[in-house]
Amino acid sequence: MKFLPLIKGEFIKIPKYQLLLWTTILSIIPVGVAIIAYVKGYENFASQGLGNSTGLLMYYHFVNNYFVIALSALLWSFIYSKENSYNTWSILLTKIPYKFYLISAKSIAFIIYYVFSVVISHILLLVFCFMQKVELISQSFISSVLISLFTVLSIGFLQFILHVVFKNGLIAASLSLVWIVLLFLYTFFPKFVQYLFPLFLSTTVIDASKLQGLSIVIVSAIGSLLFIFLTVLLSSKVNLSKMD
Repeated sequence: MKFLPLIKGEFIKIPKYQLLLWTTILSIIPVGVAIIAYVKGYENFASQGLGNSTGLLMYYHFVNNYFVIALSALLWSFIYSKENSYNTWSILLTKIPYKFYLISAKSIAFIIYYVFSVVISHILLLVFCFMQKVELISQSFISSVLISLFTVLSIGFLQFILHVVFKNGLIAASLSLVWIVLLFLYTFFPKFVQYLFPLFLSTTVIDASKLQGLSIVIVSAIGSLLFIFLTVLLSSKVNLSKMD
């Protein structure tokens, strides 16, 4: 693969261990919040038939979406926007086919950290279920993993768009507050927006499926992957010259 050396190069340029630490922290916090809420509100969850792992996982996703925005802002600031300070944008302008490979490499570096976050989170959730003897519903757990790996990933690439446009990690990270506000106002948007806008897709799918309908989860995953591919492809066509 032409961009394998580029992927290695990305991990040389970024502070990989610091990012690994922050990724771990931002993965643990939503799990902790979800566990505390589940334990304190167990009777309420049980009254809705969600006293098993499904209720815990649904609340985890509700909280985690906000932390994915924060994690994405942090990762893209170092993986993408820092490129501006390295003064390497001119290379992209002189080697046009190189743009797609470099942005793909940066996207893969982001995805590696993101997958690590998903793995850490779900291992912790599994450990809690086994330690507290919470009934583990395998279908809901599989759905949760699929939603995390694919559907929620599209939120990270929404944040990527901000970094492509502004090429400034601080500005793009600040504007991520817009995503947080919109996510908080999720219920005020019409249904078709909830299904079409990547920011809302995971919440919509979870509300619709209750983590039990794998078909809608798979369809949303395919839609998210298509959005991510188009984002990377179109980003490689954008003028990537250095900001003044």
